[in-house]
Amino acid sequence: SDSNLELVSSYEEKIIDFVSYDSETSETLDHFRPVQQQTHCIFSKTAKIWGARPWDINIPFDENVRRSIPMFIKFTVTALSSGLDGFLFELPAEDFGNTPTDLGKGVYRLLKCLSDADPARVHCMSKSYIDGRGWYFEFDRVSMFVTTFAPCYSSSHSRYSFNAPGAYVLFQPEYSFAAHRIEPDTPETNWECPMTSRDKIRVAYKKNGREYFIRDSIYYPMVHDIVKPLGMKDEPVEWWKAGTAKIIKMA
Repeated sequence: SDSNLELVSSYEEKIIDFVSYDSETSETLDHFRPVQQQTHCIFSKTAKIWGARPWDINIPFDENVRRSIPMFIKFTVTALSSGLDGFLFELPAEDFGNTPTDLGKGVYRLLKCLSDADPARVHCMSKSYIDGRGWYFEFDRVSMFVTTFAPCYSSSHSRYSFNAPGAYVLFQPEYSFAAHRIEPDTPETNWECPMTSRDKIRVAYKKNGREYFIRDSIYYPMVHDIVKPLGMKDEPVEWWKAGTAKIIKMA
């Protein structure tokens, strides 16, 4: 009947509205632009990034994340063929941007929510070895490097957010680094005459007063680099323990 067709059409419109938005012009990306344009990675200005839906403070945390999961799945499916470099979530700075500990709570909740929805059912955030050398964030069989920026970091910190309004979590597929021909990690740096992309990035950060800690080994837990401490040589922020410590409050 006509009424049934109208009902079906209404549901279809609601579903399309739920899973679809323009990830290339998301307000999330607009807010992040000061970071992308001023940080010292030599590829950042031209990086192709998709943004999550803008954060809605009127709905629960997990619901905010779930609203962007369909697009996050699309990103993992098309990133390699489309030359995409990252997918960005913005968290409210008033809840998750004041300290690295606060940021860590938000990062844990975000990654756990994504992990629980992993189409490949790997559920990397449920592993027992998150703080081990063999762990990395994975979603839909795509391994990713996770970087964060927040107001809690000073202008001399590598994760400085350049007065952007939120706290940011950027997911970069590992193959993006290969696409940009960024060389394998190494503890060695040619500070005087940088020739590799990695050396040029390290030198640029140091030259601009935002030098970051470079370990004397490439074998270390990746989880330590997701949420940085305030001091370059401070102890790691153990954000991955947020769930077990039961210190997360609803935001």
